Amino acid sequence: MFLTDIDSRAAIRGSRDPLGLVPVWGSFGRRVVGNLTTVTGSVRGFTTTLLGYYFAREVQEREGGKAESTLVLFLKFEQLAAYCRYHVKKDGEFRGVERVKKVLAGGDVVTLSARTEDQILSNQKVYGLWGLFSVASRASGLLERDEGILTSTAREFVERQYLALLSKEGFRDGREVVDCCGSRGGRSTWPGSTRVWCERWPGSSNRDCRRPSASSIASTWRSAVRRIPRKVGRDSSRA
Repeated sequence: MFLTDIDSRAAIRGSRDPLGLVPVWGSFGRRVVGNLTTVTGSVRGFTTTLLGYYFAREVQEREGGKAESTLVLFLKFEQLAAYCRYHVKKDGEFRGVERVKKVLAGGDVVTLSARTEDQILSNQKVYGLWGLFSVASRASGLLERDEGILTSTAREFVERQYLALLSKEGFRDGREVVDCCGSRGGRSTWPGSTRVWCERWPGSSNRDCRRPSASSIASTWRSAVRRIPRKVGRDSSRA
């Protein structure tokens, strides 16, 4: 056995993989964990994705043919979740936090829509949860193969785990979220110092936040979401 100088065509550029082993362990890792990628390591990201698809479907079932596309509704929910996470916990561990900070610093009104100027990323569809987590969710059996809807198992999990807690505390299966993302929503006014959303977002990485606090979810959303103006027309953006 003997070693020769490395072929310049195979030389590693940079320090990410100095030994050139990525092709070896990458192939093996893909067989072991075939449904995840390096950008889908957040449980909270999957939780938000599940709820985004769930509530998008709820809006469409309520509004029928007048409902916006699944993509538009998903983007609006992602925006809602981002604003709430930062407003409540100053949690900036999500994509788009800089735009969220800027909007919240500018006043107490935020607009949920798929318009470019309202998105929390330069291209929210590509760089947000839709673009990063949809494929992994589908590979994990959470989304139907050819449709943007949750599988029956995933939907049952959301209803059993999250909506059951909300309903128990009088949150009416998250109907206020449907109002915000549907045609009755659009511009949302944060009620001053009220704690919007929940103190323990499902999937939180905090040690004391492993499960959502139903009472917190109920009390904060009942007091906050019901202050949202209802006369604003729906955003007609399509994607």
